[in-house]
Amino acid sequence: MELPNPMHYGRTLLARIRRRALIFVVGVPLAAFGVAAMLPSWPVWAVVGVAVAAVTVALNTVTSRLTASACWTCGSDLGATPAGEHGRICPRCGALNQHGNDSARA
Repeated sequence: MELPNPMHYGRTLLARIRRRALIFVVGVPLAAFGVAAMLPSWPVWAVVGVAVAAVTVALNTVTSRLTASACWTCGSDLGATPAGEHGRICPRCGALNQHGNDSARA
């Protein structure tokens, strides 16, 4: 069974993560600014604090998949794939991933 190449759709794992991060980094401050514009001046600092905390938590959640041994193109697990000289090759899409190849350098 031939699996579809995710590059044909233009949405790799990193592209999806970048898009979500951009949405959070731009959208949450805009929403906070909109709420702050309707409030008196003293509760604005609470809105700014909540917005900063929300962006921090959202970026941490969105980028948590980058620390795992996952393919940066299709997102499949590369934990059982042996690392070569230049990295790990994804068995699903064939992309070369250069993270997690410390065992090959030994």
